[in-house]
Amino acid sequence: MKKFLKIIIIVFSLILIKLIFSTVLNETIKVNFHNGVYNSKLIKALYVFNVNESYIVYYNDGNISYKKNNYDDAIEKYDDALKKNPPKERVCDIRINKSLAIVNRINSKDNKTIYDELENAKINLYEDGCANKEDDNGESEKAEKLEKEIQKLQDELDNPSDSDDSDDQNQDNNDDNDEDDTKDVEQDLREIQKQASRSRQDDMNDSEYIGNFKYYSGKRW
Repeated sequence: MKKFLKIIIIVFSLILIKLIFSTVLNETIKVNFHNGVYNSKLIKALYVFNVNESYIVYYNDGNISYKKNNYDDAIEKYDDALKKNPPKERVCDIRINKSLAIVNRINSKDNKTIYDELENAKINLYEDGCANKEDDNGESEKAEKLEKEIQKLQDELDNPSDSDDSDDQNQDNNDDNDEDDTKDVEQDLREIQKQASRSRQDDMNDSEYIGNFKYYSGKRW
């Protein structure tokens, strides 16, 4: 009997140590994050200690990469978070972050490349019904708004501004107009990217046993 109680005490002690360690580590990561210190080394330890809600660790790691402008790594981490069976009400939040990362990583002057990347960002929002391709009845209002902004950019790529030039305008002037249309699309794209960076919340998420720290709810449009 005494041996059994000793085992129980040891088990509970280990659990307590784990919780304390996770709490302290999470708080340290949060403080660093909000102070602009985007070091992902500390968060790696939580991959071991946060097994009950493992998606959160990948999500937070993705947020750190996002803030460091490492968008490819952020997208990979958001994908990993989605594979860890997050709660249904949080899936769209992760997908919104992923689509914002896809949009922000676009660094091309080729219209087809820009269009294809924007399409990837939209397709991601359609997954899990976060946005609806046919109407505005997706699971997330924020995902629907982001989808519309992306679609607006694609429409500009498909339908550049009409020219008032006469039919006998020379080819050099036509080339200049094409460059102007491209610049308009690039300017709109950069503006969305800046809006995403400005309006995106900096909050990171903790596991439920640590506390009710606010979960990032998507882009504030």
